[in-house]
Parts: sequence; C-alpha cells; structure tokens
Amino acid sequence: MGIRDKLLLVIGDCSINQWARDRELPPQTVHGWIDKDRVPRKGGMETLVKATGIPEKWWLYGEGPPPTTSKPYPLSKATVLKLKSPEPVCMFDTLDADLFIYVTIAVQKMLEKTGKQLDTDKRNDLIQLIYEYCKLKGECDDEIISKFLKLAG
Repeated sequence: MGIRDKLLLVIGDCSINQWARDRELPPQTVHGWIDKDRVPRKGGMETLVKATGIPEKWWLYGEGPPPTTSKPYPLSKATVLKLKSPEPVCMFDTLDADLFIYVTIAVQKMLEKTGKQLDTDKRNDLIQLIYEYCKLKGECDDEIISKFLKLAG
C-alpha cells in the first residue's frame, strides 16, 4: 500500500481539500502526494506526522498502528448513512488503531493470497466496512474478512 492509498484511507469520505485545511496542511501539497503517489520529503513527512498523529513508520512502511487520538478521522459511508447525516462527517469518535491496522493488513494479505484486485476506492470502502463491523461485533478474524471479500466480488 503506497502513500496514496494510505492517505485516501485516512481521508475517507472527506474532500481532500477540507481534510488538508482541517490539519493546516497545504491542499496542493496533499494533492501532490496523492496524485503522484509521492512520499513526502523529510519536512513534509514531519508535518504529516504532526498533523495526523500517525507515526512516520506507518506512513512509510505500514509498521505499527496509528495512535488512537482525538485527531479527525473519516467516517465511512455506512456510518454516515446510519447517522442520517446529509454530509459526510470527517472524524471517528474513537478509532481502535490496533483493529484498524489489523483489518487493513489482513485485507491486503487476503487480496494477495487470493489474487483478487480491487480498485483503491472499493478496497478502502471494504476496509472501513469490515473495521466498523468488527468493532461493533467485538471480534475480527480471517473468516470474517474472507466473507466480506467474497461479497466484494
């Protein structure tokens, strides 16, 4: 998963411009990272880490979970619909970072294992949906992820 996919996953349903402004990041810089799948240089990475509270190792290598913080995180479309909100809200009330990372890595490994490919938006929506399901259920395992992948096609 490249920097583009990680950013889009963290940004979720928010507009990129709004997400960037909420974190006092230049929107054009964030667009550059996403459009070119370009890893931020040292200063940019430091700014991204400070703005999101997510460790550099996660952004660069996917190592370790992003910390649970009060920083805004995206809600999925399913949660927004459940809230009957007319516009997507750009934050989780609480992010279970360990579960979020587990689901992200497990989905990626399951896709690689099965040889399936999903476009970025569909994969990100799937990860958010599985995350929310597992969080509500209080458990998550490969069987749950496999069932969701079968539904995704």
